[in-house]
Amino acid sequence: MSKEQAMRFMLLTEVDENLKREYRGIVNKYEVKNLTKEEQEKIILEEVIPLAKSKGYDFSLGDFQELLQPAKKQLTDEELDEAVGGRGQFSSQKKSSAYVRARFLSVISDMCSIHWIIYN
Repeated sequence: MSKEQAMRFMLLTEVDENLKREYRGIVNKYEVKNLTKEEQEKIILEEVIPLAKSKGYDFSLGDFQELLQPAKKQLTDEELDEAVGGRGQFSSQKKSSAYVRARFLSVISDMCSIHWIIYN
């Protein structure tokens, strides 16, 4: 189980029309209700995770919740260089694959946070 699996599932809800319809059906069902944290967790456990598993994605409630948390801080290019071990050695023209992956995950995390805000 992993956050990456949850992320892939959420991305698929944007590109697969059938899955998007199924996921939006779950979201729309509870959209107007002011749900407690416990009620939200129950919906994720009983409806969202089983939907994801039916499509081959395996993640936990914690993975999904972590994915939906807004990024605490957007890292600068220099901070990302340091985080991936580059210590600033990569020029802006040539980034390491670890840098590109870290940047991609940062952007996807932000997208998922925005997705959650829009649909809730």
